[in-house]
Amino acid sequence: MRIETRINGLGDAKGSSYWIRSHSSHSDEGRREYISANKDLIRAAAHDAGLPGIRSGLRPETGRRDGGTEMNPAAGPPTDTPPYHRRTSARLGTGVCALILTLGTLVTAYTALTAYMVEPDGPWDHQAVTNARAAATIAVAFSAVTALLTWVFVKAHWLRAWWHAVPAALAVAALLRLTLLAPGP
Repeated sequence: MRIETRINGLGDAKGSSYWIRSHSSHSDEGRREYISANKDLIRAAAHDAGLPGIRSGLRPETGRRDGGTEMNPAAGPPTDTPPYHRRTSARLGTGVCALILTLGTLVTAYTALTAYMVEPDGPWDHQAVTNARAAATIAVAFSAVTALLTWVFVKAHWLRAWWHAVPAALAVAALLRLTLLAPGP
């Protein structure tokens, strides 16, 4: 349905025999003519697919890429197509993933902070030590879940790789509270 809507605004392709290899011609002239005649369709398809670097496209006289600037002054200025077009759904996915990870990070940070705030009142206060260890263990578990979600979101290209640093830092902080900085009775 979306593809039909996109193509309805464009004209028909010219010279569709381009895709049928001609036995009589071994040159690139047929390709050049096809690309020159259908450059608007090609640009629209590349823009819709989100291909990077689609600016001025192909030079009409040769049918080859021109390195991003138009060499033929008669061809007009380059188009305003951004170098990388992200669809609205991808932006929405990025926002949802960032919100989920931010909430997970806040819960993990609060749990780790709680583990550090609990200090025993003396050598007899075993309950405070147990509470600090429990909070640190829960923070490690939350860090693992957040790290797995981060891995999924980065793998799907919804978020960037620097998001891995946040759950890793919180996991290190919680592990330090469990080991080197553990409260003693």
